[in-house]
Amino acid sequence: MGFKIGADKKLVRYDKIVEYLTKIASLSDRVRIHTLGPTTNANPFVMLEISSAANIKNLEHYKNLERKLYFQGGAPTDAERDEIFRDGKAVVLITNNIHSTEIGASQMAIEAVYRLATDNSPEIQKILDNDILVLVPSLNPDGQIMVTDWYDKYVGTPQEGGPMPYIYHPYVGHDNNRDMFNFRRRKAN
Repeated sequence: MGFKIGADKKLVRYDKIVEYLTKIASLSDRVRIHTLGPTTNANPFVMLEISSAANIKNLEHYKNLERKLYFQGGAPTDAERDEIFRDGKAVVLITNNIHSTEIGASQMAIEAVYRLATDNSPEIQKILDNDILVLVPSLNPDGQIMVTDWYDKYVGTPQEGGPMPYIYHPYVGHDNNRDMFNFRRRKAN
């Protein structure tokens, strides 16, 4: 990025975040990245799956266990339930930057994914072995880009940190907090 993430007066724009996370996923057997679709402004809406290499390799098995746990296809048998509790992994959803101005969370995602993809400490290995992390670096990519561009345009001026004089969305009646419940991942064809 050319600077330390979190450095004063420096923000990483969403497109650069996606580019970096895509690179990490291409180099790490612990990370998968998926584009779930385009945003209103045609930016890629991405999600990452992060876990140990072994868990990522067997992700479909763990997804099937989760489906059984949530009664998809009927109630699990006692044996299936025991298998889920014995062999399953905790699935942790981490979402960031739902509001445009909550920019720090989108920045943190860069460091978090890098550490999870590269750190071999016992602490990180324990997390990766026991959990499957589903991370969305920004629930509001269009707003993240608008805020980053606005900030970068005025950094170092008296207007630095001032609010944008226009709304974050090109339509009325949208609320990320209340509309997210309708979000469903579409299966790729």
